[in-house]
Amino acid sequence: MTASCLLHIGYMKSATTYLQESVFNNPMTGFAIPLGGSGRAFIVDQIILSDGFTFDKNAVAARLEAAGKPVRDRNLIPVWSDETFLGEPISRRYDAHTNALRLHAVLPDAKVLITIREQKALAYSMYVEYVRQGGLAALTEFIGTGQEKLSFSPFLRLDHLLFDRAVAFYQDLFGPDRVLVLPQELLARNRAAYFEKLSTFVGREIEVPLNAQTRVHSSLGASANRVRRTLNRLKSPRISSNAPGRWERGLEKGLKVLDRVTPDVLDQAASRSLKMHIEERYAGLLQDSNARLSTLIDLDLSDYGYD
Repeated sequence: MTASCLLHIGYMKSATTYLQESVFNNPMTGFAIPLGGSGRAFIVDQIILSDGFTFDKNAVAARLEAAGKPVRDRNLIPVWSDETFLGEPISRRYDAHTNALRLHAVLPDAKVLITIREQKALAYSMYVEYVRQGGLAALTEFIGTGQEKLSFSPFLRLDHLLFDRAVAFYQDLFGPDRVLVLPQELLARNRAAYFEKLSTFVGREIEVPLNAQTRVHSSLGASANRVRRTLNRLKSPRISSNAPGRWERGLEKGLKVLDRVTPDVLDQAASRSLKMHIEERYAGLLQDSNARLSTLIDLDLSDYGYD
């Protein structure tokens, strides 16, 4: 049976931009994001940013239904997608539980897609993104040490990386057969198998453009990213606009030049140092969660490099 709508909730840095731009907002695939370019902003406004005291599930459900109708009228599956439904550690926002309850209240018949990525690679990518967005903290402050004082926590909390908890909660809310978990590593290894699973899940054959690039955003090397973090201290925070200013545009150009001329051996050494700290931080802390998750989704995650 074809899904009435697909709800894609993250995690961040798990090929979400590729899915949103090349798959979910591409009528060739059988999907469309309601309201076009403003669809993601709309669902974030209605769910994540809504004041809990005034949240009206019936009113929100009616708005989502009205927005999705033109998509269904075109015989396409509406997709509500935003990777921060499961939280946004870069902004220290941990509201996944509240978002899940709200999403179920307004879209109880949705099918839910959760995309994941091996946790240590995810932590590295999140830190790079944090610095790209103007972050000042060193890696150890971003991921923590596990010895923080009571009431203090790092940006990326360990519990965010215990994927089994969110998956189990969504399965309890929507039903196990209405929740699909897909690792980014499967997409990289076997794109056809990845979309075959998604096709079976939504009940429709998905025609995915095979030439679409799965990696949408390219990151600077570790050395240039280190320089970026230092220079972030000179930047003025943007308050009301996402448009980069003159300083930021100049900074980007300079960093790209630096990235090109930095010897690979220096970049690799800097990257190894960061990854070593991440390995040490999460050593022995992810196996139990990943074992439970493997059972929940009937997929051996160790085959894809998960602890």
